[in-house]
Parts: sequence; C-alpha cells; structure tokens
Amino acid sequence: MINDVDLKKLKSIGISHSRKATWSCRKKFWYTINNWYNPSSSVTRNAYFGNLVHHLAELVLPNYKAENHNITFYHHLCREYDDRNAKDLTSVDPNDLEKDKGLAISVFMVFVEMYFSENENVLSKLKKSYRLLKSELYLKRQKVGKHVYNIKIDQVLQKYDDKKIYLLDFKCKSQIDEYNLLKLLSFEQQLFLYAKGFEARYQKKVAGIYQLLIRKPDLRMCKKDNNDFATFIKRVAKDVEEKPDHYFKPLFVFISDKMMETFTQEENALMNEIYTAIEQGESAFYKNTQMCLKPFTCDFIDACANGGDTGLLLKHF
Repeated sequence: MINDVDLKKLKSIGISHSRKATWSCRKKFWYTINNWYNPSSSVTRNAYFGNLVHHLAELVLPNYKAENHNITFYHHLCREYDDRNAKDLTSVDPNDLEKDKGLAISVFMVFVEMYFSENENVLSKLKKSYRLLKSELYLKRQKVGKHVYNIKIDQVLQKYDDKKIYLLDFKCKSQIDEYNLLKLLSFEQQLFLYAKGFEARYQKKVAGIYQLLIRKPDLRMCKKDNNDFATFIKRVAKDVEEKPDHYFKPLFVFISDKMMETFTQEENALMNEIYTAIEQGESAFYKNTQMCLKPFTCDFIDACANGGDTGLLLKHF
C-alpha cells in the first residue's frame, strides 16, 4: 500500500497546479502526491508535441539569432529534449515521436517568422506591443496567501506604452473551441494562480493574461514526402503559413479585483479540502470512476484494478 503523505512537508515544499488538477479523482491525486507514476504511459503524444513547442520557445525566443533559424538547429534542440526525458518517452513509438517532432518544428518555424516579422500579424503585434521580461519563470515554494505552490510561467511581458505587467501562457491543442476557451480564460485557476504567485513574489500587479493557442497540425507523413523528414516539415510549414489564423489564436483577459477575489475564495476552499483529506489518510481518497477513461485512459487504472497494487508503478525520487 501507499505510504501516507507527510502533510507538514507537503505544506512547506508546495504543490504544482498539474498535481492539484488531479483532484477531480481523489485516488489519482493520492497516487500523484506520493510520487508514483506509470512508466508505460508517462508521456502522451499530444503532450509530447506541446512539450517540444514549449521547449523551443523557452530556448529560442529570448535569444533569437537568424542564422539558427533552420530545421537542423531546431531538430538538434528537440533531440536534446528527448535525451533529457528519455525515460518518460519509452512508451511512445519512435516513429510517432519523429512525426510529432516534425509537426512541432514546422509550426514553430512559422511562429518564429511571424513573431519577428516587420509585417503586421497576430504574433508580430504581440512582440511590438510588449517587451519580454522573462521566459520560463520558475517560482519554487512560492507562498500565495496561506498556501505554498510551485509555479512555472511561460512568459512575463511589459507593455511598452503603460508599463503594466502581463503574463503569457502557451497552450497547444489538437482541437480549438475559441469561443468557450475565451470564457474559460476568465476563471482559469491555473493562470490566476500564476498571476497571484507573481504578485506575491515581485509585489507588482498583473494587469492581464494572454493565452496563445497553438493548434497541432493533423497532417501526417505520406508518399509525397518520400519518407524525408525535411520535406515533411516544409509541407506542414507551408500549410501553417497559408492558414496562420487557423493555427495561432491569442486570447486575452484583463484581471479585475473581483475576479481575483473569487479565485482566492475558491482556491482556499479547494486547498482546505485537500489538506483535510490528507489528515484523514488514504481512506479519504476515493475513486472517481467517471475519470478512468475520460478524456484519456488514466495512468493508474491497472493499479486501481489490482486493489491499489503499486508494484505496477514506479516511484519518482
């Protein structure tokens, strides 16, 4: 059986949003905060695409050099990511990884060209209006109100005209429901937590949040590519170039005091529920069977089916 979580330690080292988000199934949350994971399903293909785009943005955008804007350089950066995360990629077919690597590089190359373009477009307007203060900002053990969190912010921006601070979050998705995603942005817990964390650390108010939606192309390598990686990337890039509004959608919301107040109340209620359950022990962490197969098969379904047998899992150290 799983060892009980040390509540005092959890409160001091903090909790990430990704772990907190598993609370919809308390049993999954219990596995996660005890650092168990399923080695056979550590990274899904959709997660891999998004992780690569984040990785490329983190390394390239703050220190862009035109001479490095080529397939070979971006492929090298992706291979660095693969090497660093090799143990988490063992469950994915190498051919699928290579295809998704091609998709990520294709989209990112067009992103960079639009972002640094002198011509006005949805991405160059963003760059010309805001100064990039920080890329991939980590706030470890950041106290927000009564609770401690581990936070990672994709970009911190400052508007040139009024000097106000804004946060930008990259979100990669296969399907984009722009209308409802904009509604969600007005009460997205993750991003409001990031804003509160930034304000607590730097004593500067966050005026608003951008969420830059990046669509994962549904194109696949085929005969016309002659099984050539570079040809495939160029074909996908051409599709992205021809339909930029389809692939890149920036959403924005101003943050009001009322929105922050609502977030704080809801966040405190959620964290109090979590701490109370931890104090009660493993019996308080029941399964939510509606989440076992939706939206994807849960990493812990085998362990649950075998009475909580953690012999099917590995431990993060």
